[in-house]
Amino acid sequence: MPVSYTQEVHGLEITAEPVEEPSPVLWTDTEPTIDVEFNNTTDNTWTADTAVHLRTQIDDNIVWSEEVEIGADLPPGESTNVSVDAKPLTYEGHAVLGFSISGGVNVNNENHPSSLNPGGDDYLIRPTSAFSVWDKSHYDATVRRPKQFQKGIIFTSIVLIIFAGIQLWLAYA
Repeated sequence: MPVSYTQEVHGLEITAEPVEEPSPVLWTDTEPTIDVEFNNTTDNTWTADTAVHLRTQIDDNIVWSEEVEIGADLPPGESTNVSVDAKPLTYEGHAVLGFSISGGVNVNNENHPSSLNPGGDDYLIRPTSAFSVWDKSHYDATVRRPKQFQKGIIFTSIVLIIFAGIQLWLAYA
């Protein structure tokens, strides 16, 4: 089941999640489009070069990372969305989509609006979304086929019960 989080960094709320809702999972051959929302909850304006380092990590493997900028000045109380195309999710496991920053924040004043510097892959990830990633054939073998097998067992049991009932009816009739 996918989970989404909103992270707040110095009054800038950041949410990132796949546009396509996992149903129930995302597949290893999926190249998800990521929707990143920046929401300014401060009295300061964030500059267009404000950026975060967005990445997808599956278990201990970083499968995709990219620097994402706001792209336009973000006045107080405003929000903006940026869409980013990610690379294929090449590993099975528990995926975490998140971002990192280097901690460099320029303080706002009239001459210099606030900006946020992106971190790299070595910086701590701030999670914004979590979901499962499966290979289709492995999912079929471990989830779908056993469900079909269980349905077959239930059908066979019902047929055997009906057959036993007919035998009892014939024996006592």
